[in-house]
Parts: sequence; structure tokens; C-alpha cells
Amino acid sequence: MASKRGPIQKLVDKVADRLSDLLGALTPEPDVIPIPVRNDRPRRPEH
Repeated sequence: MASKRGPIQKLVDKVADRLSDLLGALTPEPDVIPIPVRNDRPRRPEH
């Protein structure tokens, strides 16, 4: 009987999935965040 899901559990899962989708849309995606690139070239003196 543990494998059977009641209608309330299905509703809770739907709400949780929708909420997670909405929250995911509000947060920036990891590939959108700018990542600083390391620059190994020697810098010229500022003077």
C-alpha cells in the first residue's frame, strides 16, 4: 500500500513542483552568472 499515492499526496507533489519551478525561475541560472577569467599575462607597470 506504500506504493499507492493518494490524491492529496499527488496534489502536494504538483504544488511542490510548481513552487520549485517558480523559485527556479526567480534565481539566476549558474551559466548566467559571470565567472571571472584568470589572466596570466604579465601586467605593465601602472606608472
